[in-house]
Amino acid sequence: MGFDEKSLAEQQGTPPAAGDATAKFLGGVFETDVTDTSQVMAFNKGAHDLKALASDGGFAINEAGMTEYIKLCDMFLDGYSSRQRELMRLTERAKLGSSPYAYKVADHNITVANGDRHSLIPNLDLMKDGYERLKEAFEIARKNYRETEAEHDKVFKKILPG
Repeated sequence: MGFDEKSLAEQQGTPPAAGDATAKFLGGVFETDVTDTSQVMAFNKGAHDLKALASDGGFAINEAGMTEYIKLCDMFLDGYSSRQRELMRLTERAKLGSSPYAYKVADHNITVANGDRHSLIPNLDLMKDGYERLKEAFEIARKNYRETEAEHDKVFKKILPG
């Protein structure tokens, strides 16, 4: 399910439950088109919202789930880090010739890469921030899961001593 699709609850005007919102976000999180600023902004906002949800105790995840999601986050973050120098080369004027047109084309390429907040590099920076928040959210959610399990263990020990 992508970001643009609405759940039945949303279509009927009912806000989704925390689990539905989390599932919807996670279902589309790794399908974000980095060249589409609106998708990147939605991804970043969703990552921050998921971290807030986890921080408020509204999201929990077991160790196995957390490990898999962290691996996916690390794939992006490691790739981003290893390509950062190459990305910065996109902000340099390419040597396309010395004519005014060649300079215009080279400058246009720089604008596409890093000319404004809708350019590639700012979008990648937002994605990086989002993946960092996701990792934090998963770590908090794992802690939430462990705390919930510990509470359940205490309850069951009272009910079923021995």
